[in-house]
Amino acid sequence: ESAGPLEPGTSRMVELSYTPTGHGADIGWLQVLATGLSPEVVVTLEGNQVGPGIQVAPWSVLFGAVPVGDVQIRSLSVSNIGNLDLVIDSVAPSAGAAAGLSILWGSDEDGPWVLAPGDKEWVDVIFAPETAEQVVSGDLGFIEFYSNDLLAQPLSVPVSGQPGAPVLEVSPGDVVDFGFIAQGVTGKRTVKLINHGELPLTIASLEVLEPAVSEM
Repeated sequence: ESAGPLEPGTSRMVELSYTPTGHGADIGWLQVLATGLSPEVVVTLEGNQVGPGIQVAPWSVLFGAVPVGDVQIRSLSVSNIGNLDLVIDSVAPSAGAAAGLSILWGSDEDGPWVLAPGDKEWVDVIFAPETAEQVVSGDLGFIEFYSNDLLAQPLSVPVSGQPGAPVLEVSPGDVVDFGFIAQGVTGKRTVKLINHGELPLTIASLEVLEPAVSEM
């Protein structure tokens, strides 16, 4: 912006502001353009945010298909990339998250948890589906981290997966019609067994029941 004319022997104060939105050091430059023998002056601007910084990796959790009754675990690393202690008050599945989704803090202690600058801890995300009901789009919810990092309130990690189960379809599913077959001639038809589920399907047996057992 223009600061206007400056009379000989006078001075003017220019106010600069710094509002950090990240973690660590920041750098910028102030360029002053003017007439005269010094048409351009560049001044370096430096600042450093003081505070904790939470970082979670990976940024998402993928379970895929998990059989009903099984338990699968994925781990998240939680780091303090700031320059003050990070205090994590709670870690929990978001409201409305899928049943069977839970977490376990690595140290197996109740919160709050404190991480010094540069420290890292681990959180286990657990998925133990109780029913085979489908989850819309595989979205199980989020794991939410509440801490004293004002830039992440909360930090949310998406979790995806599906309660897994085999789903059998027999085609045709109503009638297998052999039509008219002469006595003593063998007619053949094909029945297709299809698994529409996310996990392998085991066919325990195939049996033709009465009253046509002797002929089929």
